[in-house]
Amino acid sequence: EVAGAAGIPGWYFLGAGAAPRGCVGCNGELIPFDNLHNGVRKSQLATVRRDEHGNDRPSLSSYNSSTMGFLANVMACRGYQGDVVEVRASVRKSSSACESLTERIRLGVARAYDAPDKDGGSGGAPDKASRGPVGLGGVFKVTKGKVKVHVMADTAGRVFTHSSQVQDYLKMFTMGPALTCATVMTTRQPAGAEKKVRLEHTHLFNSAGTEGGHYHGDVTPQDIDYVAYLVPCEALLLVDKC
Repeated sequence: EVAGAAGIPGWYFLGAGAAPRGCVGCNGELIPFDNLHNGVRKSQLATVRRDEHGNDRPSLSSYNSSTMGFLANVMACRGYQGDVVEVRASVRKSSSACESLTERIRLGVARAYDAPDKDGGSGGAPDKASRGPVGLGGVFKVTKGKVKVHVMADTAGRVFTHSSQVQDYLKMFTMGPALTCATVMTTRQPAGAEKKVRLEHTHLFNSAGTEGGHYHGDVTPQDIDYVAYLVPCEALLLVDKC
């Protein structure tokens, strides 16, 4: 339905989203890898399980439905070969406890190609002003080091009255290496959009097929290695109430 509403039926989708609680029976982090052209689905679902000692543990399973939850940020492409942006990064200089590769990329692209000034102009990039936000999507690998990840635990149908209440259900874990991460990002909000667009969203899973979740950033600055392959996006589409 989303692909049809966006006018891109039969495309390939990847990214990050919320799992549909009504479909899977609990909250979770969805990592969609869905080829609508040939029906090949490699999507993953990260959830929280309680072990025999009563501790919360991350869990991962294949997700074979095309249904998604209330929120998803995905990149759609035809799957053709073409130019990509390759990013390799290791041993970060920042001393912060947790630093996000995707946020560093997003801010760097914004400074270089999309830097509107206070009057709405382009500042130092006059030839970029008419293009609007710059979007990227794709996949990166964590080949070395550890990252901070959250998985949303089940809320058992609880109704939230404030966004801060959600934080109590975000279970934090450290994962890595050997992680595959699906990411979507944009440099800023599109002009005239009725609703705010999430500027960056990344979900991941490990090569062992045992755990996954929502990426926050790396926590081992002297022992981290990334390789990313990203595609510049032609358009940003906001699909609501599909």
